[in-house]
Amino acid sequence: KQWYQRRVAITAGADIKSHFSCEEISQDGRMIPSVLMLTSTYIYMVHLVQDKRSMGYINSRKPYATIARITAKKKHPDVITMKFIQPDSTLQTYRFLIPNSKTVTSAIMSHIPDEGSSS
Repeated sequence: KQWYQRRVAITAGADIKSHFSCEEISQDGRMIPSVLMLTSTYIYMVHLVQDKRSMGYINSRKPYATIARITAKKKHPDVITMKFIQPDSTLQTYRFLIPNSKTVTSAIMSHIPDEGSSS
């Protein structure tokens, strides 16, 4: 199976450095129970299975190097907007309601490669 829409267990494992419960805010304003799972190379956005919160389906997988911006509003610091650069150079936007968002954004930022570093 492809990585997309693959069913996964929400646990910390060898590849998963950390995971954070959140709700994805869809474009039409719906709140989708989700988890952000961080590995050493990717951030996975996982939508939780309704009856079984310990399982979810991978909705999206993005390399840290494609993160263009992570922002939060002063009045709503737990609503995080993440913008990713697509292969065609357009931006794709995701919004999340994340309790304790500063911890999550710090964890994500620690994985983003430095602009000047050589890989």
